[in-house]
Amino acid sequence: MRPDKELEIGNIELPSAPGLLTFDPAYRQLLAVMPEAGQLAIYNTNSHKLTGLINVGVKPYMAVVSQ
Repeated sequence: MRPDKELEIGNIELPSAPGLLTFDPAYRQLLAVMPEAGQLAIYNTNSHKLTGLINVGVKPYMAVVSQ
């Protein structure tokens, strides 16, 4: 599967426009940086709920998941 093919799998409501997305397979979480809000959103893909918002500072660029 190629992620650049724009496969739509659903909609997630976030409090601000997202930037880059990262998936954490160990915890089955989608991490979305929100540059304008200076936050990181944590979305649980099992429960389909936004489980956390973390203030990370000015214009975060991306989240990185350790392997």
